[in-house]
Amino acid sequence: HGAPKLGQTMLRKDMTSAELRTVFLEIDTDGSGALDRGEVVALAQRLGHTLTDAQLSRAMSEMDSDGGGSVDFDEFKNW
Repeated sequence: HGAPKLGQTMLRKDMTSAELRTVFLEIDTDGSGALDRGEVVALAQRLGHTLTDAQLSRAMSEMDSDGGGSVDFDEFKNW
């Protein structure tokens, strides 16, 4: 089955920081440098998942370690 594809980039547990940055930039469609709720929804959809509001809130809570309401690259990488 292989790893899920995101654009042309696959998500794997052993990705390098540069590979993760490529994925992050693909997801950060508004170029803000952080992922908002809508971009996290789009990420889940591109991976074949539909999130309920509760699941989205839980995902944001897991990723957004500083509680700022968005997910910056370091938070994404750590997640």
